[in-house]
Amino acid sequence: MSTSVLPGLGNQARREAGSWWSTRRWWTQAILWTVLTNALLALVLWIVPRLESLTGTVEASVEESAVQFAGMAGMLASVGAVVLCQGVLIDERRAGVLEWTMSKPVTREALLAAKFVGQAGGLLVSLVLLPWVGVLVQLTLARGAVWPVERWAGAVAMVALLVLFHVALVLALSALTWSRAVVVAVPLAGIVGTDLLVATVPGAFGVLPWSVARLTGPVLTDGVLAAPGPVISVVLSLIASLAVAAWCLRRTEL
Repeated sequence: MSTSVLPGLGNQARREAGSWWSTRRWWTQAILWTVLTNALLALVLWIVPRLESLTGTVEASVEESAVQFAGMAGMLASVGAVVLCQGVLIDERRAGVLEWTMSKPVTREALLAAKFVGQAGGLLVSLVLLPWVGVLVQLTLARGAVWPVERWAGAVAMVALLVLFHVALVLALSALTWSRAVVVAVPLAGIVGTDLLVATVPGAFGVLPWSVARLTGPVLTDGVLAAPGPVISVVLSLIASLAVAAWCLRRTEL
């Protein structure tokens, strides 16, 4: 995306990236989410099977445990993305920083693009890439052989899609309502409520972007994308969210 098309993009992108990479934010968040993600995997991979063996219950296989973990990990990363970027526009507007930024030679589209790229980069490293390196190590140890890297990479891509979608959704809701309650509540309702809705209306699975979390397990264990609908939905929803955010920002009085 050329800076001549979006004046001010370069400076804004460096500013947004600096909020991650010029501070300790990226490594503190990376440590936190690596511990949380891998603790969740350890629970389903090591602890629960051990408890099942003590009670005489049939133990889940490594693959079954991996499927269970992957769905929960997608939801965990989605929640993390919402929590960490919920104030990216709202806090700046309340502090007067957004008005100050817009007084400079920068377009609102450039501001939006810089925020999306800058925040997405930090979140993908801290919430997805580094935590899932630990996941690969644990799965390899449990399997007794190297876990198929291409399947692991496919699962990482699915979780990354969810994170990118939630960054775009937060930006759209922020520009649309400027309400922190709405910015947090709508994504969390989708994350938590999708399984309940799909249980009632099975056809909803193929059109809800949050269904991608449930596809991550089969990709991780078998390298199979069980249904393309949610992936198409999450990509279209991401694009639509950025379009809504741009439209709303153009019409916001600052």
